Amino acid sequence: MEDNQRWAISDEDLVDLNPAKVVELMIQCFFAAQKETFRQAKDRLGFDTSDDKIMNSVRTIVKKNFKSIDVVPEEANLDDIIKVMENLAYEAKCFGTSDEIIHHHQQEMMKVIVECKKKCGGS
Repeated sequence: MEDNQRWAISDEDLVDLNPAKVVELMIQCFFAAQKETFRQAKDRLGFDTSDDKIMNSVRTIVKKNFKSIDVVPEEANLDDIIKVMENLAYEAKCFGTSDEIIHHHQQEMMKVIVECKKKCGGS
């Protein structure tokens, strides 16, 4: 699923898509893209650098982004998810993530969005 910070959507991931599953896939995507950046930052600060702790940080950032648009992640529609994706791309850029990595992950998530629109109907 990931290769040097590159998360890729699988056919299995696209089964039974709904907005809640899209949010979870977005979390996995952001985790893959930011894992090393977060690990380095946490290590410099003397914090636990385990994948579980990094995932907790990723979930917190994603929830914060939904809250910033007054949406509960579990109730998000596809338009809400796209707004949060854009916010996360901006944050990743601020963290120092390369444009190439950001673009790759945006493209992968857009595949998910397009497929969910087909299966879920609209936003």
